[in-house]
Amino acid sequence: MIKNDETIEIHDWMIKELGLSEESLIAYAVVYTHTQENGQYTGSLNNIAKWCGTTVSDIAPIIWNLECRGFLIGTGNVLKAVREVPAADVFSKRCD
Repeated sequence: MIKNDETIEIHDWMIKELGLSEESLIAYAVVYTHTQENGQYTGSLNNIAKWCGTTVSDIAPIIWNLECRGFLIGTGNVLKAVREVPAADVFSKRCD
């Protein structure tokens, strides 16, 4: 659930350098903001879906794609955002 005072940060580098779709950008920003504040994101996919104005079934493949492309690192129920833009050859290796 999104709290009344909860905010996320969308930085200009996220828009300029990452080349993400709108939903992917917002999902990344949710995880990135929590990673910066708490070292990781332990919230639910439902919370990310609410930020994106979509459903868990729609957000799950977006999160998988962000992990696959190297923007997020997932371990169990924990996600971390990676700031560096992954090299192009990483995409093909991790997404197959």
